[in-house]
Order: sequence, then C-alpha cells, then structure tokens
Amino acid sequence: MSLDGNKGIAKLSVPVSRTRIKTGAEFLNTRKVNAEFQAAAMAVDALQDCLRGKQATFGDRYLRARLQTQMIAAVRRGSGNFGERGLEVMSNVLSLHRFPLNQGDRFKNWFKAPYDVQVNPDRNTATLVVPLFDIDFGTMKVPQGATHFRVFVCVGVLSDLQYSGSDARYEAVNGQIHGLNGEERTAWLSTVGQNPGFQLVATVSGLPILPSTAGLVVSMGVEFCFMVNTMPQLKAEGNAMDILDLF
Repeated sequence: MSLDGNKGIAKLSVPVSRTRIKTGAEFLNTRKVNAEFQAAAMAVDALQDCLRGKQATFGDRYLRARLQTQMIAAVRRGSGNFGERGLEVMSNVLSLHRFPLNQGDRFKNWFKAPYDVQVNPDRNTATLVVPLFDIDFGTMKVPQGATHFRVFVCVGVLSDLQYSGSDARYEAVNGQIHGLNGEERTAWLSTVGQNPGFQLVATVSGLPILPSTAGLVVSMGVEFCFMVNTMPQLKAEGNAMDILDLF
C-alpha cells in the first residue's frame, strides 16, 4: 500500500490486473461470484425484453438494481456448485409477484377497478378481463387535467439459465424463445363516467409452447393523456406499470 499525500487516500502500489483476477488462485471465489452475477444480469436483460423496453419510461432509477437483486437471489437458490448455479425460473415465481417498475407509482394506486388475468395452458397468451366499472365511484385515480386513459398488457418469456463452462459462462436453456414478447393495449378511453369494461389478449410472438424450463412474465400498466385537436398528449403523472406475475 502507498499513501497519496495530495488526495489523502491509501491505494495499492501494484494494481491488480484483469488477467490476475481471471487466473489467480486467490481470486477463485471472486470469479465464482462474478459468474453468478453474470447469470443474474442475463436474466434482467431478458426481463427488460419481456417488458417491451417500457422500463425506460415507467421504471424508477433503481429498477435494474432491484431486478438484479431478485435474480441473484434466485440464482443462489439454484442447484449446482458455487459459481455454477443456474436460474430455475419456475422455482422462483414469487420473486416477481406484483413487482412495481416504480416503487412510488404502482399500477394498483391508479387503476383500482376489478380485473382478472388468465393464462392459457400453453402459457403463451394472457387475457385481461375488466368488467364494467364507474370511474366516478373511485375505481381509478385520475391525474389532474387527464381526459383519457389506456391500459396495456405485456407478455414475455424468461428461460432457465444454465452454466455452460465456456467464456460466456451461462446460456439460456431455451435460447430460441428466451426474451420473446408481445403486447396489447386498449384505445384511449374517457376518464369520466361509466366504462363498459374491456378485454385484452396479449400473445408471445410465434406462440411457442413453453416448456417447464421457462416462464411467462405478465405485466400490465396504465397511461393517462389529454387531447389537443384529437391528438393524445401523454401526462407526466399517473403512468404506472407492474409485473403482475410469472406463470
């Protein structure tokens, strides 16, 4: 160690090289930790695909870190040796249950009408059914100035990840469908009075039949706008999205 008198900090006299970290026996556990973090990061990348990229609009600044925390915990619950444990999606369904993209703006805080979501046996389609509801009776929190809203459903495939032993270390068990997604949304609907209800059917691109080593990520959100010459202008407030569940 040496002391930098100008900055008042201690630092290594000989920096640790990347090669030493990759090959040195003293860094074996570091490499194992890094490998499992890589698996978690791969899962988060696929989750963002499942969200159809909407994390950029609906997510808070810590969203990726929160997802990474959930995924690394899931990897650590996986079978196998330290540094080679895989992500077993369907063993970790609770990790994403009612997961808000923004902790300060949850879907349920804005859209309070009753609804039901059903997933088909092949797990490639999610159907949202919302019965008749009256907005004037507190079934929706409407931002000031908003005249219309729309609801959307996103679906996507998250595959198990397994240790490969190659430089890439991890790979998706179902690489061809990992991250495939789909979306459906309503038209812009009035924020006043009674709504007759609606149904949305979101399907994964190509309609793959999901194996037991993959799960269907279903998320839903709401957006608000006001109209200018029949053109919607998105409101900054009230737009929210949650991961509903992993099926």
